[in-house]
Amino acid sequence: MFDSMLDFVMFAMYCFDNILFSCFWIIYVIHYVLSLVLYYFVNVFQFKIEAYASKRLKAYALRHEMKTPQNRNTPFRTLKVFTLNDN
Repeated sequence: MFDSMLDFVMFAMYCFDNILFSCFWIIYVIHYVLSLVLYYFVNVFQFKIEAYASKRLKAYALRHEMKTPQNRNTPFRTLKVFTLNDN
């Protein structure tokens, strides 16, 4: 099949180059498709995600408010801050 070693090396380099080139294009196409999907997901579902997150945060805040006492007269809050202008 091969007349010389050079023909074999040339054929091997040709096969290797084709494999690398096809792998590159496969990876490039996968990257392009994934970036399109991610772009679509972020732009289309961004408001839905934000609404869901804000709803969850509000629910968490309400649960937290219910657990804390309503009178918040802690020493830190009732502390009077004196400045130089106070008499």
